[in-house]
Amino acid sequence: MAHNDKDMVYFARKYPFLFGNEGNVEKTWFEEVLKPIFIANEIGDINVLEDINNKLQELMGKVPSGVSPDTPEKIWSFTHRTPLKEIKVVIIGKDPYPTKYQGNPNEFKSDGLAFSTEISDEDRVKVLRDMPRNRILSLRIFDTIKQQFPDKEMDSPRSCWTLDSWARQGVLLFNTALTCGEDSGSHLEWWKKITLAIVIAVRDYVQKNDNKEQKLIVHLWGDDAIVNFYSNYFYSDRCKHVDVTLSRHPSAAYGGRPCIIKNEVFKKTNEKLKEMGKPEIDWSTGPGKHAVQPSDFGSVATDETKNNL
Repeated sequence: MAHNDKDMVYFARKYPFLFGNEGNVEKTWFEEVLKPIFIANEIGDINVLEDINNKLQELMGKVPSGVSPDTPEKIWSFTHRTPLKEIKVVIIGKDPYPTKYQGNPNEFKSDGLAFSTEISDEDRVKVLRDMPRNRILSLRIFDTIKQQFPDKEMDSPRSCWTLDSWARQGVLLFNTALTCGEDSGSHLEWWKKITLAIVIAVRDYVQKNDNKEQKLIVHLWGDDAIVNFYSNYFYSDRCKHVDVTLSRHPSAAYGGRPCIIKNEVFKKTNEKLKEMGKPEIDWSTGPGKHAVQPSDFGSVATDETKNNL
């Protein structure tokens, strides 16, 4: 089959553990961004797609699954949840939540968006009791939002754990690796080449389709994202139309780089969008239908802890 004739049906059939079925990758994303990347990564000395597919086959065959997210549908869900033409902010992290937490199955299950997680209603209270100090979501991200928007009523981080509402507004929540095993960082080498190519293609697509040639706002959180994306691409003159902010990963309490609090990433992002005449992001997490009071499980973050962020 000629390269240009390869469609998503072809890729789904050839790499079923990586893609599942053709509908798991949104059509516009495939045609405008992903198709040439998939083609490029199955030719040459190493077929990267085949290599990832084979590794995922082994991990997905375990009970429980040894990969996070645990289905191809979730791995590529960002293509459905973040419309390509709506992207105005990109946040890049390290990798999805690992399948294990302190040697036990991780109750925080990645839903395909960076830093986002899915928790069933019946597991919500149990998870909060067992893991009340989930640093990435509650202690870092949500408390940071509340600090940067003290005059607005923000939904409690204990009531909604998915960041789907951000994605729907044009925030691409992306990771350096799109899957993870039992240990954080275990799949980084599998994905670095593909995820770098995807971000470059997204940047080019946004610039090509923005008549005002406004900057794409990019946040790189953590050394893995910074090394893979900034060092390899965003520092170059080709990226003069990209506004890049470097922060240490939200899970890190200490480090040499400014944190997302000191960088005021959420507040400054909205200020920049407003200057561009674009809609600001509602950083709240959606309706708190299942809100749980913090007093039920103790304080999530002390003043001393917050000062170390």
